[in-house]
Amino acid sequence: AQFHALNLIDVGSHLAGNDIITELRPPLLAQALAGIWSRVGLPVVAQFDNHANFRGGIQPAWQHFGPIVATCLDLGITPRFIPLREPWRNGVVEHFNDVWDKSFFRTETFTSINHLRTENSAFIEFHNTHHRYSTHNGASPHQMWQGTQRRPLSTAYQPPTKLPAQGRIEVVRYIRSNRQLDLFGKRITIADEHTHRYVTAIIRVRARHLTVVTLDGEIIHQGNFNLSRILR
Repeated sequence: AQFHALNLIDVGSHLAGNDIITELRPPLLAQALAGIWSRVGLPVVAQFDNHANFRGGIQPAWQHFGPIVATCLDLGITPRFIPLREPWRNGVVEHFNDVWDKSFFRTETFTSINHLRTENSAFIEFHNTHHRYSTHNGASPHQMWQGTQRRPLSTAYQPPTKLPAQGRIEVVRYIRSNRQLDLFGKRITIADEHTHRYVTAIIRVRARHLTVVTLDGEIIHQGNFNLSRILR
C-alpha cells in the first residue's frame, strides 16, 4: 500500500510529530497537520518548502493559497516559505526525515498501514522521550518542554474551507541578478542595490497588501497583493 509520512519538528526543542497518510490531497494534509498540532501544540510560525501541497495553487495562480495556509492563518500561525531551491533551509526536519527513514522505517517489515501507524507512534514517542541532543546539553525534547506550556489544538478542530481574512504570510527569497522577486508566479522587480541578497515578502491577508523587507528590516517595496479567498 502506498503511503506518505508527514513529519514536523520543533526547531527549538526537536520535539517531533507526524502522521501517516495514504493520499496526498491538500485538505487531508491540513487535517493531518491539525492532528499533529493537537498532540505537540501550536507553533507561532510554521515553515514549509514551496511545494503546491503546502502552498496551494499551481503557478502561475499566485493569488491562490491552499488548505494548509488557511489552517495556519485560522489558528494565528504565520506560514513561512523558504527560498526556492534551498532545501537546507529546512535542515532540522530533513535530518529528522533521514533518522525516521533509516532508524525506523527500514528496520522493520510492516504488515499493514495500521501496523505502520502503531509502530510509528511508538517511534515518535521514543524519540521525544529518549533522544538526547547535544545542542540541548543532552536533554530530550520532552525534557526541554518541562515547566513550559504547550498549546495543544482541540481534536475537534476542522480546517477552514476559505482563506481567513486575517494574519500574514511570509515568503523568503534570494534576489538574483535579474532583480526578480518571484512570489509563486507573481514577479516584482527589485532595485539593483538589493540584488544578491535575501528579502522577506510579508503578505498581510486582510489588507491584501505586500511589504518586502531586507534582513535589516528596511522596506524596499510596497504594493497590493490581490489574494483570492478560494482555496486551491
